Amino acid sequence: IYTLSLHDALPIFGAEKMKTPLNFQVSEFDCGTVSAINVINYLFAREEIPAQLLRSIYRYTLDRISPTGKAGEGGTSTQAMTLLANWFNEYAAANQFPLHCQTYYRQEITPELLQKKIKKDRVALVRLYLQNQHYVLLTRMDANYVYLFDPYYLDETYADCDKQVTIIFDKLFAYNRQVALERFFSHGKKDFAMGPESQRELIICQRKAKAGN
Repeated sequence: IYTLSLHDALPIFGAEKMKTPLNFQVSEFDCGTVSAINVINYLFAREEIPAQLLRSIYRYTLDRISPTGKAGEGGTSTQAMTLLANWFNEYAAANQFPLHCQTYYRQEITPELLQKKIKKDRVALVRLYLQNQHYVLLTRMDANYVYLFDPYYLDETYADCDKQVTIIFDKLFAYNRQVALERFFSHGKKDFAMGPESQRELIICQRKAKAGN
């Protein structure tokens, strides 16, 4: 039996605020959509989330056409994610909403950058590999591992033969994958590797402190 605990959510909310577990995708194509929603879900309590943020996520994502010509079935492009991050910043500035996003590319993405940026009020929307290119949410990091919430549901035995990946089921407010830094920063296309440096993109999303705090 797996239990969910609000203890695993970041301590940036008052006790009166309601958190919900992070979300899994419902198709083969919506990892980008769901990971963007998980950014908002992770950083903000349910009562704090404006409907316009969710509408914008659905408007910008699932923009790619599949090789067979089906709209949306190509998933979400990096260009769409960048536009979405820019829209978040514009919305936040216009509405005094405490969110800021910054996009990093290629050689800018280093262990040192993540050690500096991933804090209790910051997460990263990351594109990596899970058989194909795939979006996940990076919520924590230590000296040996990154901790991800992968929206693609996997059986607990999926990584039994992979010593660098652990599937986790009891931290669904925070993460469900523990991935060795060596794998995460590797240049190949194994599961949960960011792959070739020339293709890397990562968006740091921060819940900003309110003025006067």
